[in-house]
Amino acid sequence: MSVRLNQSGELLCCLLASGLIGCASQSESPERTLPSGGAPPAAANGGGGSGGVEPTIGPPPPPSSVPTSVVQVPAGGGNGGTSATNGGAGGGAGDGAAGRTVTENCATSKATAMDITTVRPADIIFAIDSSQSMSEEIEFTQMHMNAFSQQISASGIDVHVILIASETGQRPVCIGAPLGSGTCPGDSKAPNYVHIPTPVGSHDALDQIIDTFPMYRQYLRPEATKAFVVITDDDAPLPGMNTGAGGAGGATGGGGKGFPGGDAPRIYTAQGFVDEVAALDPTLFKEWTMNGVYCFTDCPGTAAAVGQVYIDLVARTMGIGGDLCLQDFQPVFDRLAKQIITNAGSTIACEWDLPAAPAGQSFSRDLVKVDRSTSAGTTPLSQVATEADCGAGGWHLDNLLNPTKIVACPNTCMEMQNQSGGKIDVSFGCEAVGGCVPTGAATVDPATLASCSWAIPKPPSGQFIEPNSVNVRYSSPSGFATNLGKVASAAECATVQNGWYYDDEAKPTQILACPQTCTGVQTGGAAAKIEVLFGCETRPAVIE
Repeated sequence: MSVRLNQSGELLCCLLASGLIGCASQSESPERTLPSGGAPPAAANGGGGSGGVEPTIGPPPPPSSVPTSVVQVPAGGGNGGTSATNGGAGGGAGDGAAGRTVTENCATSKATAMDITTVRPADIIFAIDSSQSMSEEIEFTQMHMNAFSQQISASGIDVHVILIASETGQRPVCIGAPLGSGTCPGDSKAPNYVHIPTPVGSHDALDQIIDTFPMYRQYLRPEATKAFVVITDDDAPLPGMNTGAGGAGGATGGGGKGFPGGDAPRIYTAQGFVDEVAALDPTLFKEWTMNGVYCFTDCPGTAAAVGQVYIDLVARTMGIGGDLCLQDFQPVFDRLAKQIITNAGSTIACEWDLPAAPAGQSFSRDLVKVDRSTSAGTTPLSQVATEADCGAGGWHLDNLLNPTKIVACPNTCMEMQNQSGGKIDVSFGCEAVGGCVPTGAATVDPATLASCSWAIPKPPSGQFIEPNSVNVRYSSPSGFATNLGKVASAAECATVQNGWYYDDEAKPTQILACPQTCTGVQTGGAAAKIEVLFGCETRPAVIE
């Protein structure tokens, strides 16, 4: 589950007429600093379109003065710039990268998300022995199944009940409303209650749980707790029982004929059942408990056999067992419901939905700052590229080019589970390219985005293109911008993140996306945007 960030802070922004990363107050446009050999400042509105006019390549004019809207983040990062001298609001958030330049008056926003506690759902699989001696137990199950499930649901748990039992014949099991329909055959009300109409004999409850799995698999959820419940007055079969072939060895028996109704039960030990559950689906059954109502002793008139295999499974999985000899099932159902509620537990969500950037602007993916606050104080969380880089903790975006969520690293998420009343504060900022404010920008023709081969747009009026002073910026549909990095050729694409290269290093006319970059751009679709920035030294790609 993810939590949607609530934008409760002020938006510190100005309208970016041309989509530039830097901007000044409405009353004053600051001069821009350029690297040696840079291009002149952009004309008003910052640059031309992306038509088919071949750009002019040549020597650029000399640089101009330092803009008042640029502040330098010191080594170790920071929380953003001070107010600009032109009266604008404060700057974006630093991310710890030494020497990063952050432009003030950009789209800077703060959002807060309070911790939200979620409860794991529960999947419960019943197998009810419908042999001749189980009439009273079947009647009790039918009478109390609704109260049992409602007790769990009342705690906030989304419960799915799977019932493996006869629904026709002399001893059918039929569950009434609201859990079931009360009409058999056909009392299922998926997904919360599903009746698997398979007879369960005295000795084969464990076999039927395994063998009917394909019939109820779709109703089980990976995140849900799992509980098996067997109600029987007998036990799993003894080795070789009714095989008609002298039995067979091994933990799960040997099949064979001779057992009433067909094949003999094969599972006759606790380990045999554990092994077969593990083979079903490791994702669905990472954790589970065995529970049941069975005979603790060989009580006369009630017990067909001591349920030794069930005793072993309950002890091994720390489940709940009730003595069928006592013929008092309600306390057992109550204890089972209580344990299911306890095992479901509560979890603090460790994902947060990102808000969209203000219209016409974009946030820098690299300048998202996350602070974790609890009653013990506030701690900044470090950003890592992906979950593989988490190490001791921190957070990462769910996608490098098209992020939609902030995701806590596993260790950080685990620490959050022991905290209460917490929240996260997220700051979003924007940055210049390599310590320089671009002199202009032009948007690539949206119709060519998916081709991943983009004609270099015409630069702002009166400017020339210096191939070493061109940068490429990708903006996701939600408004998160990433400065892509250049490689010398397609051969270098495999070793970098988010790379691009020229079609011709000496006289380029096309910008070509590396395969990884191309996939991300295509994922963004028509709502994404590619901009070409002029006037700042080309940013190299980051080696993975």
